[in-house]
Amino acid sequence: MFMKRKLKSDRGFTLAELLIVVAIIGVLVAIAIPIFTSQLERSREAVDLSDVRSAYAEVMMAAITGDTSATYTKDSGQKIYKEMDGTYSIMVTPLKQQKDDWQTPLPITIGGVSSNAGDTYWKGIPGPKGYCEITYHPQTSTGNEYVSFYWTGGTDNGNNPTLTPVPTQPIFPTETPTPTIPDNTITDVDSVVNKWGSYNWPSEPASGAGITIKIDLDYGQLISYHDSNNNVKYYVVANENGYKGRELGSSQDQGHYYWTPDGANGDLIAITKNPPHTWKNAINGVIYNLSKGDIYIDPQGYTYIYKATSTNQSVPNGVGNSQWVKVLDNKN
Repeated sequence: MFMKRKLKSDRGFTLAELLIVVAIIGVLVAIAIPIFTSQLERSREAVDLSDVRSAYAEVMMAAITGDTSATYTKDSGQKIYKEMDGTYSIMVTPLKQQKDDWQTPLPITIGGVSSNAGDTYWKGIPGPKGYCEITYHPQTSTGNEYVSFYWTGGTDNGNNPTLTPVPTQPIFPTETPTPTIPDNTITDVDSVVNKWGSYNWPSEPASGAGITIKIDLDYGQLISYHDSNNNVKYYVVANENGYKGRELGSSQDQGHYYWTPDGANGDLIAITKNPPHTWKNAINGVIYNLSKGDIYIDPQGYTYIYKATSTNQSVPNGVGNSQWVKVLDNKN
């Protein structure tokens, strides 16, 4: 009996066929990745815009109600009302997006202000680690009220602001710079005192002791004061002529020197317990949300205490800066 045998082929894919399949997959991936990346960047921009819209609502609420004590809900350190110029402002920082300029279709509108409105109302382009400052400008004798959105972080094209780069050269050319300190060297006022040392304010003697203690302190010298409960408070000498006097109750009482350090006349400033500001926090060379007595650490590790009252201030650029007191090295 003649049997037919079914022939089976052992032939697989040829190299050419495999290469064609790989090429097709590569083309599809090349098309898909930019689309996915673009959509991912748009989602980051959507988060930034959502944050800015929320901040705009908070700015307008504070402005409409005249609330001068309101703070930004996402950063309690930001006071919305700016005493320096009477505006209401919030800085949304840092931006989440990772590319310069907009991937989102233009125009963008926030609170009735369009991205096509021009420099006065909408200025700059966003970028990685940038920020958006939303400001309500009250009506003045020379102009109407308006809201502005200033973006920065994007590449400068000649018309847009950019973040000032971190200085690479010492800002005290007449001094020998010390090595840049690690970020965690100074974390609070106690670590400032540990680094630079301080003058221990004398304890109050027994009543009627008749003790006279002369005190001669230099500008920028730190003071440690312990009260009767051994709670410690720190001050810095903010008078450029130093701090000199005799204790109240002495035979040569001048009437301006007390057992408890007195900063009412501006000679001494109490140092706050707020976390120190650093040069890394400066935006365009400005530190925001300052309080009198705040600490600032510069790139070389020098320490300054803020002695002004405005909430925003340029970083100190030397010993002679009138808004900052450079802390002396009390250990030498």
